[in-house]
Amino acid sequence: MAGFFGGSGEVKLKTAEDLINLLKGEPGVAGIQGAKGDQGDKGEKGDKGEKGEKGDQGERGLQGIPGVQGPKGDKGDIGPKGVKGEKGDKGDQGLPGFPGAKGDIGITGPKGEPGPQGIKGDIGPQGEKGDKGDKGDPGEKGDKGDKGDPGKNAPLSSWVRINDIALETVSRGRFVAFSEGFPSNSLFALKAFVAGKAVDSNAWIIEQKLFIINPSKKSINSRNLIAAERTHSDLDFNVELLDDSYNLVIHSIDMCFNWKVYLEVYAL
Repeated sequence: MAGFFGGSGEVKLKTAEDLINLLKGEPGVAGIQGAKGDQGDKGEKGDKGEKGEKGDQGERGLQGIPGVQGPKGDKGDIGPKGVKGEKGDKGDQGLPGFPGAKGDIGITGPKGEPGPQGIKGDIGPQGEKGDKGDKGDPGEKGDKGDKGDPGKNAPLSSWVRINDIALETVSRGRFVAFSEGFPSNSLFALKAFVAGKAVDSNAWIIEQKLFIINPSKKSINSRNLIAAERTHSDLDFNVELLDDSYNLVIHSIDMCFNWKVYLEVYAL
């Protein structure tokens, strides 16, 4: 006991610190540092224990000796999400903003529709009778009237004649359709259109000819302006000189025909 408690063999304990110092004993001689042992295998993570009931608070114990720092523990599980906090109080009113930039000038709008027509006004009172106007100037002299038709033997410098004839005949062979009005002393041209249709059959002719006639030489030249369209070769017409006068002669067949003859005479 003398070696453990000291030379006198008596120990006086007044505080817990005295007891700790007694248990520690006197410091011995430092031993040789042993070799570092192999690191043990990391143990498996234990199951999470159930939460124990909260125990009664114990009396304050004596301060223990600090132990050797243990290895760093594994990272704990993420804790549950915290409860959403209450809405904060309304903030103070912000400062007034700066005035905005001036906008661009707007585009001119389309022209509006015309408004409805106004109501017609009442008829105004009748005006007073005006003064009698001055006598008008005498009118200009009228143009000279057209020249009358020339006689049968007049010069042909401006002589023009048109005849439109409709006739009905029953004959066979040739007959005179027109013989009046042809000049006998000057060169002239005759354009003749002749159309004939039988009354009781399908016989017909349509033809137009131009005749150049020179009475001084008693010559007649002709040419077709419209080629003859006809059902019978005996149907035809020509201009012939008979008893010193010119006649339009039609060649017909022995049945009733309606004839249409249109003549134009031109001075040459």
